[in-house]
Amino acid sequence: MDPSGKPDPEEFEDAYNRFFKEHIPVNTRRPEAFHLPFPLNTKPRLGIITATLPVSVLKEKAREKQVNLTVYLAAVYFYAVQQIYEDPAWPRRRKKTGKISVQIPINTRNLYPSKTMRNFSLFVMPEIDRRLGHYTFDEILKSVFHQMQLETDVKLVNKILSRNVGSERNIIVRAIPLFIKNPILRMNFKKMGYSQCTGVLSNFMGIHFLLP
Repeated sequence: MDPSGKPDPEEFEDAYNRFFKEHIPVNTRRPEAFHLPFPLNTKPRLGIITATLPVSVLKEKAREKQVNLTVYLAAVYFYAVQQIYEDPAWPRRRKKTGKISVQIPINTRNLYPSKTMRNFSLFVMPEIDRRLGHYTFDEILKSVFHQMQLETDVKLVNKILSRNVGSERNIIVRAIPLFIKNPILRMNFKKMGYSQCTGVLSNFMGIHFLLP
């Protein structure tokens, strides 16, 4: 991209709306996922732990397992959460679900031909069910790899995009005043978003855990 050049009009487009398809069944609600059994920090609650290591080292580890870097890091994340889930110090009531699910961003620009500079990101959510037994690291790696292959199929990604854009286009939803809409959206996020994943692996290799 040449900063001094004339911008391409496509850089300003809303790619979500451009690739929205009507009459596509939306994703069904997923079961509640396991959340870490730790108490919340006092406000401000944000806590950051940073680590730096050469990308070449990570890439070599991923190559040894014949997967890409995203799949490898996701598997490490799953394995770490499983260790917390299996800790006998936590009572069973904190483990009412054995589903461990992680939101992982996908490169939508590899799926849809768009040059937009606006936000254009979507997530997939591979999962394992710890109630089926302990998973070795290689078992997690295999499961995450195949789920990522399946869930990044453009037809399935269309379902996610259609769910997000469909509600935005709903005339009734758009007519609701913001002071009413905001608390409803917060409740909906807690029910349909927050509850369905254990945490998030971000584009910048950040790892976010969700607490009860």
